[in-house]
Amino acid sequence: MPGPEKMHLPEERVEMPVSGQERADSGGWVIFLMEGDDLNPDVITELLGISPDRTAYPDPQDGSRGFWQLNSTLSGSRPAEEHYWNILERLLPVYRKLWDLSEKYALEFYCSLRKGSDERSALNLPAKILLLTGYIGARLEFEAYE
Repeated sequence: MPGPEKMHLPEERVEMPVSGQERADSGGWVIFLMEGDDLNPDVITELLGISPDRTAYPDPQDGSRGFWQLNSTLSGSRPAEEHYWNILERLLPVYRKLWDLSEKYALEFYCSLRKGSDERSALNLPAKILLLTGYIGARLEFEAYE
C-alpha cells in the first residue's frame, strides 16, 4: 500500500453517516491505541495536538511498553461503526503524522463487540472506514463477548 504522500485523501470533511436503524446487538466500544517500547506519550500528544484519554510510559524494569490511547466518547449501546467514526473524526486531521508514526509504533483500533442473541451476529464496516484506517497506517482488532 503506498504511503499517504502517494494517496489522495478527499478534501471534503468526512461526515459520520447517520443510520436510521440502530441494532441493539451491535453495541460495544472502540479505542485507538499507539504503543511502542520507547513511546513517550507527552511527545505524541504535543506532535498530534490531541489530548489522549489514557497514557503510560514504558518501564524497562517490567518490560511494559508505552502507549497513547483515544476512547470513543459514545455510549456502549451505540453501533461499533459510530464508535469508529467518533475516533476517526479526531484523527483524520493529523493522518500524515500518524502514518509517519506507524513506521515506528504499532497503531491499532481495538473493537470489543457485544454478541446479540443471533448466533450470526456480525460486524459490518463500510469500505470508507477500512480505507481511512489504512490512511493512518493502523490495523484493526476485534473481540466479541456475550
